[in-house]
Order: sequence, then structure tokens, then C-alpha cells
Amino acid sequence: MEYEIITAKGEVLTCTPDNGNSLIFQMVHGTFGTLGIISRLKFRLIPAKPFVKVTYERCGNLEDYKAAIWRHYQSRDVDFMDGIIHSPTELVLSTADFVDEAPYTHRYDWMRVYYLSTKSRKEDYLRTPDYFFRYDKGVTNVTPKSFLGRLLFGKFIDSDAVLRLVARFRRWIPARMIPVTVDTFIPFSKASEFMDWYIREIDFFPLWCVPYRKVRPYEWIDAEFMKKTEDELFLDLAIYGMKRHDGRNYHKLLEDELMEIGALKTLISSNYYTEEDFWKIWNKANYDQVKRRTDPDNIFRDLYTKMCRATRGL
Repeated sequence: MEYEIITAKGEVLTCTPDNGNSLIFQMVHGTFGTLGIISRLKFRLIPAKPFVKVTYERCGNLEDYKAAIWRHYQSRDVDFMDGIIHSPTELVLSTADFVDEAPYTHRYDWMRVYYLSTKSRKEDYLRTPDYFFRYDKGVTNVTPKSFLGRLLFGKFIDSDAVLRLVARFRRWIPARMIPVTVDTFIPFSKASEFMDWYIREIDFFPLWCVPYRKVRPYEWIDAEFMKKTEDELFLDLAIYGMKRHDGRNYHKLLEDELMEIGALKTLISSNYYTEEDFWKIWNKANYDQVKRRTDPDNIFRDLYTKMCRATRGL
């Protein structure tokens, strides 16, 4: 509902969707600190219950999977929805609801691996905090991977610990050892086309799947790029932990295909866009307008430099 943002000049701005800083409010999304530092935020809460019941729906092909997602999306009949695509013929949709009581509960913070549980279980119950942190050991790239490793160290290694270790030893880790990690946002109407291409060119599974509703024409996306799709629903098909095994640049392969079909990706890992192509997706006019207000001397660097050059060591 509201951001407090510290600019490069040391100003403290209150930004909401409808005050004089509304464009800053919209543009700060996904700009990784290049427009200012968020020092406070205000957000709405929803009522919660002590437990979450998860139900697993299995589909044998993508079309049935999409139909199940669309049915729940239209009816708004669940509190939560995501899924794991284990293979092109084993797709699991995880729908979940708050409940007051549970006949049992599971935690996925040591020996149990959440994404693997979706292959075998019909339903599950978790304490609400455990539901929110069920991916804390990794989404589909659980650390440690082996049974013995989890037994000895799994209780102490979470996602924060892994990131701290990688940050400390990054200079000694060969680039080929860093797995591909990326979220792709696919227009619902293009999901089948994308998956046909993905199976043909990449064919890595499992994928994490999160339906994502577009709530407005986003100011941070270029207006011409937005015209490529009229979809209100997107699928975040996320790749976690894919090894680079044949020398191909999978980040660039994905970027080229996503641009072709009017899809997006997060900038959380290596990005190979040219500067010209990058600003065909992200809205440069709006970005520059806010940049002149919050960081006119480019102290924080611009988004392309930080996310497409610095992340590759350039």
C-alpha cells in the first residue's frame, strides 16, 4: 500500500499508488535498488488460521493441467495455488486452504523434501508457518541433496545459509558450476507453445509453476511490449538448479524465446540482453523519469548496468 524510499540525495519519500509519487511507487518494482532504497513499507494482511490443508491434483498432460488452473482461477475456490511439473506427463497442482484443525502435520525443514512429496501424496497438512517455508531448503534444488547429507546437516542448512556460502566463495566457483535459476512469466495463452519449445530445446524438469494474475498495465513494462499479449493470467514457470552440461547459454536461449512470444523473466541471475533489447521490455521512459527524481547522479547505477552487466562481472 505504501513505500518509504530513501533517494540517492538522502530524501525520504512516501510513495503510494495515488499520491504525488505514484509513478515512483509503481516503478520501484523489480528495480533492485537502482531507483532508491525501500526503508519502510505498509501492506495489507488477511486473516490466517493455524493450519493449511494441501490437496494434490494430478494431470497427465499440460492441457488438463491448464484447465485445472483456469477452473480454480475462475472460481476463486482456494486460498493458495502452485504446482510442480515433474515431467511433461506428470504435472501436480497443489491447492491449499486455511483450516482450523489438522489430523496430523508435516514439516519440510530436515529430512522431508516438499517437491518430492507432491509425487506421492494425495493431501497434506502443515502448520501455517511451515507451509510458508516449505521451500526453504530449496524449491526443486534441495540442499543437501543426499539422504545422509540431510541427516547430518539438513537441519542447519537453509536457503539463507546457501546464499551466504556462495557469496563468500563466489570467486573460486567456476561459472559452469553455477546452476541456471530463473523465473519465466508466460502468458497463459502461450503456455503450450512455450512448453513445446522448452521440451525440444531444454527439457529440464522438475519445474515450479505459480499462476500469476496481472492486476494492471504495469508502468515498468514497455507499453509496446505489453501489446503482445492481452492475457490476464500468466504462469511463472521457474527453473531451479539446472546444471550446464553442454556449453550452451541457456539464459540467452530463454531470453530470445521469451521475447518472441511476449513473455518475461526475472532478473535474479545472469542476463544477456543487449541494451537495445532490454529497453524493449522494461519501460525506459518511465524509468528515466523516476531516475532523474531519485538518483540524478546515477549513484545506484542503472538497471541494465546492474542486472545485465555487473551480474556477469562486466
